[in-house]
Amino acid sequence: SLSGGQKQRVAIARALANSPDVLLCDEATSALDPKTTSSILSLLQKINKDMNLTILLITHEMDVIKQICNKVMILENGKAIEQGNTVEIFSKSSTLATSHFVDQKLGMQISSIISSDFSKNRIYEMTFMGNSAKNSVISEISRRFNVNINIICGNIEYIQNSPIGKLVVEIDAKDKKLENIISYLENQNIIIKEQIYGQID
Repeated sequence: SLSGGQKQRVAIARALANSPDVLLCDEATSALDPKTTSSILSLLQKINKDMNLTILLITHEMDVIKQICNKVMILENGKAIEQGNTVEIFSKSSTLATSHFVDQKLGMQISSIISSDFSKNRIYEMTFMGNSAKNSVISEISRRFNVNINIICGNIEYIQNSPIGKLVVEIDAKDKKLENIISYLENQNIIIKEQIYGQID
């Protein structure tokens, strides 16, 4: 007669009764509605803080990882392909598989917007962290390098209370000028990578 959320709370209490060193949560929120998911995640955060208990969370839901995990390991075919601080993994993942995994929402947003009209110029994903998000980078590039920049889509999300901004743009520039733009952005601590649909270069 218990709800899904109540059943999860009972399961957590039962696990804690044995005073474990580690709490293993395997897909703890997979069958829950968004409101109950948020409630269970808040409970796990409280347990982690108040009991100083390590929680190992297994999930396919990126939003769950963003909300409560401070470290993450990405598994593919039973092997660890990337691991580290959650903010770093989500802002500058080093493998193609991880990039697709952590950018699921942005990737779907891009795919729904992109058409053949954009194919003539190169498209880049820019990642802003910390102070880099406060600067008017797009207008500065346009003035400094005399280029047109078309903003395709973007978003800002918070991971462990750290803001990470993603912006996808089409840059109407070639060769040396494009290299100079990329160099300028990197000097501003902005991560930039070319987007090729179906893969990331």
